[in-house]
Amino acid sequence: MPACRLLLLLVNLCCGSGPEAVRASENEDAVHLPGGTFQMGTDSPDGKDGEGPIREARVKPFSIDKYPVTNKDFREFVRAKKYKTEAEVFGWSFVFEDS
Repeated sequence: MPACRLLLLLVNLCCGSGPEAVRASENEDAVHLPGGTFQMGTDSPDGKDGEGPIREARVKPFSIDKYPVTNKDFREFVRAKKYKTEAEVFGWSFVFEDS
């Protein structure tokens, strides 16, 4: 899913679709989402891996960048902070497969 569609989905799910729902944060490359509740999950019989049942979920307020993180950005972050991904820490990674 493109980052802009994901951001719009989060805005609509968390706090409504109006422009008043999103305000610029102190960082102009980010937006602040005030959080809220939404219906998460599915009652579909083909729901997989804990997707169901439908339940109410709450999201705390948070900020998110307007733009996607590039591989270059992530590499620079990893080098600067000596960051280890969970896959590196655990020695394995769970990969979701689309069947």
